[in-house]
Amino acid sequence: MTVPPCPHAQEAHRSLVKCIAVGDGGALRSLYASLEVAASGEIRQVLHQPRDVQPVVYATFVEVWWLARFHVEDDADIATWVMAVATRRAIEQQRTAAASTLSPVGGDWAILAGLFRLKTPMLRSPAR
Repeated sequence: MTVPPCPHAQEAHRSLVKCIAVGDGGALRSLYASLEVAASGEIRQVLHQPRDVQPVVYATFVEVWWLARFHVEDDADIATWVMAVATRRAIEQQRTAAASTLSPVGGDWAILAGLFRLKTPMLRSPAR
């Protein structure tokens, strides 16, 4: 699935990533709301089991959270970057026998859960 280029959306995405880069959880929620459907579509093209899609979407946006400070160039196409992360995460999931290897290190699931106020068991921090 290709995200259609829209200059206004691209500028909004760049602005959101700049905010995410300085720790703005609301900006991450907004970017997630804007790109989650497209990211899910990219992931579904690789993974054919619906149950496998949402954990990869979550992992994609956790990675966006952590890498945002490296993608704040004025000409960056954020949607393309997020779709590339989603596709790579889906390929990693497909190649991995255990889905737990996609879990971000430490409390990243807890961070994402807090940002989205999700209360599913999948989002608890892994035991240390």
